[in-house]
Amino acid sequence: MKSLRARVALSAAVVLAIFILLTSLALEHAFQDSARSAREQRLLGQLYLLMAAAEAEDGTLAFPSEQAEPRLGLPESGLYAAVMDEVGNRIWESRSNISLDAPLHGPLPPGRVVFDQREGADGRDYFVERFGVTWATGPLPVAYTFAIAEDLGPYQAELAGFRTGLAGWLGAMSLL
Repeated sequence: MKSLRARVALSAAVVLAIFILLTSLALEHAFQDSARSAREQRLLGQLYLLMAAAEAEDGTLAFPSEQAEPRLGLPESGLYAAVMDEVGNRIWESRSNISLDAPLHGPLPPGRVVFDQREGADGRDYFVERFGVTWATGPLPVAYTFAIAEDLGPYQAELAGFRTGLAGWLGAMSLL
């Protein structure tokens, strides 16, 4: 009889462990997708702010010295921006990017938006959002690519905090 109880208890423990593991994976995946989507939307909003600040001047784009997002003015702040012409030459970059070469390269055709994760020259990972536009700066419209990158450090810390909390809560629930 004792053997039967032990086998039933062991079977229940195994089923519970599998259920807790699968629940943990599903919740972590959902949280990661949500956090990534939120970062993408925030970067796109910051790109729109950057585009709103641009002014056509003497056949090119000009930007005010102070940006709406203060982190773009602080060196190595974790947020970096640049504007490139149709061949990929940078015509403007944020002060935050002066001492660092964030992976903002690559022109896009007008109307195309790309969000991806890239590794920078410094070995760190970044979320990068790029937006190709056509801008009438002179007699003929010119294609530009607006790009903004954010260091993944805070995002990874947020995921690590979520994982720790999730493991604690699910562990406590399984003990109960």
